[in-house]
Amino acid sequence: MPIICKWKKTEAGWKLWKKGKPKVCGEASTYKKAFEALWDSMGTNGISLLQEGPIEYDKPLPPSVEAEKYMNPELYLIKPDEKFGCMLPDEGEAFFKAGQCRTCQKPIGQRSQTPLMLTFVNKADIASVKIFPFAHRTVFSEDFLSLLTEQEKSLFDFRPVQYHSESKNRKCDYFELSCDSPFSFVGNSAYDSDGITCRECGHIDIKYYHINSPLERYLSSSDLPDPLPSCFPIGSHQMPVFCLTRQRWDEIRGHKFAKGLISRPVGVVPDDLCETDPDQHNIFGKCENCYGWRKPTDKAGKDWPRFSPPYKQKHIIKNFKWIQQAQQAGQLDIVRSTESYENLLELIQSDQTPKQDQRLSFRCTDCRILGYVRINAEEIVFSW
Repeated sequence: MPIICKWKKTEAGWKLWKKGKPKVCGEASTYKKAFEALWDSMGTNGISLLQEGPIEYDKPLPPSVEAEKYMNPELYLIKPDEKFGCMLPDEGEAFFKAGQCRTCQKPIGQRSQTPLMLTFVNKADIASVKIFPFAHRTVFSEDFLSLLTEQEKSLFDFRPVQYHSESKNRKCDYFELSCDSPFSFVGNSAYDSDGITCRECGHIDIKYYHINSPLERYLSSSDLPDPLPSCFPIGSHQMPVFCLTRQRWDEIRGHKFAKGLISRPVGVVPDDLCETDPDQHNIFGKCENCYGWRKPTDKAGKDWPRFSPPYKQKHIIKNFKWIQQAQQAGQLDIVRSTESYENLLELIQSDQTPKQDQRLSFRCTDCRILGYVRINAEEIVFSW
């Protein structure tokens, strides 16, 4: 289950604390430092984030400057932290009419009429059910569905599931979220997608990781209806997701019938930045080209990705210069940079720390896997 925490801004900066016992908190001038203090305090009190679950804030954190411009309207998707067991049918591909892709292991085609057969349940109101190695379905408790109006439920298709004898002690019945969504995830051309497109079946998983933004997924502003429903399905019919407005999330969050829910903000991108097929990784794993890329190393020659100032050190400069060497050899394409390669190299060699975050990103010329260098006043990170 998620660890529920609260937050507030103080004169000194940020204060974060866990609801309930044991009482633990973290205070610091920045959110990052306050979170690190909270993490340390939890560890001291025997709370493991790796074992007990992620942190969920009650109420959501205020959006960063980078994220705020994509949060109108303010939307959240909810996903499970818990996992239920499922008995696979004799034919492992029977959950979907066209089976599964043998390359990416994702479902193909429409959902069949074969119901999920749960073998393990607990007290969570939402849970993930694995049906393929890399594909899951989401189930909701009838208690959670009782929080929705009839009009809200009419926008979804909640299918009843079946139960194996091992799950007979369940608290209530569960229903699988299974519906077509007119709102697919899209790309944001302002950033580099770190998702995957399967060459075999065409499955597209668009996802972003940005150091200054919590937004991993985006919807197109022109796709959203007016007036906007309080909740609605997003994603695809193979992997539908429950989405709701901030106002509706505030009403449901913390309710006794909403246990095990994790929220993530969803960005809304304008038409001029919207991409339906962004440039992104198109195989699983690395290809022969990028498999041979030189890994970033420390002073002793050991693989290491991040370094603190000062940056004017031979191994750091050598790591950065490899990018241009690989580009000239046709191994990668530089796709985005806050400054030119030459200016960033000069910045590193001048032993100055940047006043603003700097980033240079590149992709493998074959499989398009993403790599980048991020430089700020605290660290330089080489990721590939």
